[in-house]
Amino acid sequence: FFVIMEFIFSEKETKLLIIVNYKFGFQKNLADNIQRWICTKRKCKAYVKLNGDCLCEEVLTYNHESEDDGKLVRQQLTNSLKRKCDKLITDRPSKIIRKETASNSHSESLLQNDINRVRKNLNAAKLRTIPKLPSNLEELHKC
Repeated sequence: FFVIMEFIFSEKETKLLIIVNYKFGFQKNLADNIQRWICTKRKCKAYVKLNGDCLCEEVLTYNHESEDDGKLVRQQLTNSLKRKCDKLITDRPSKIIRKETASNSHSESLLQNDINRVRKNLNAAKLRTIPKLPSNLEELHKC
């Protein structure tokens, strides 16, 4: 049977593999250029082996429920917006969110609560990039 695979980036900028609403993280390279990807849930034993973009072997015995489709879309949107926020420092978060949701095909499944979470995460990411102001004269002269 045919398995749909999709790659997204995590919060830590690592590549994740999505198969049927389950997330897999890269574990290691094996012989003959084969990559092993394991489920991101700690106690889960599911894994897949990829040779390029071809699925070689799969052990899909999960001990947990699959991720909610809306949650995966929100995570993908948030993580892509965080990367764009680093490049577009002067743009307002609402403008960045509006552009990304217009170009994203899955954005119609987002709720208002999801948009609020994305906006909150984007503002927090933007604040982390701005350097803190000095609080006293010593810190001012060290800069």
